[in-house]
Amino acid sequence: MVADKGLAEQVLDLVEETAEKVGASMPVRFEELTADVGELPRIMLQLSESDSQQQRYISGERICPMPFALTLRISADDQQTRLDARELLGRMADAILEDCMVLNGYVAYALPTASVPVCLGKAPLFEDWQGTFDLKYKQSKRKG
Repeated sequence: MVADKGLAEQVLDLVEETAEKVGASMPVRFEELTADVGELPRIMLQLSESDSQQQRYISGERICPMPFALTLRISADDQQTRLDARELLGRMADAILEDCMVLNGYVAYALPTASVPVCLGKAPLFEDWQGTFDLKYKQSKRKG
């Protein structure tokens, strides 16, 4: 369960900005991992289940887990395309971890982590590469 719609939107914006920052001129889609080929290449962000619950404090602050997966769908061309996909997801992971510590109204509560990019599978026309992220934020006390 997403702790906060605003947090999910900020993470999506961060992923879009990061794609531009690392030179990946491709669309970023939210929750669009399908069996259809679709537009290639593209990055898809899927929210993941969290093993930790949102925690609320009397002060009004709360801890918000924000785990997600980034999937890069590319055309199934050749070995170099695969190497490039893995390298691109690795650069994106590094940049996201560097830039995700402070978002509007949120600050990282625990050290953010990312997995090593792996190939999820290959179909005749495309293959998917994925990295997972485990972010956890402390939301500032709401005013009002």
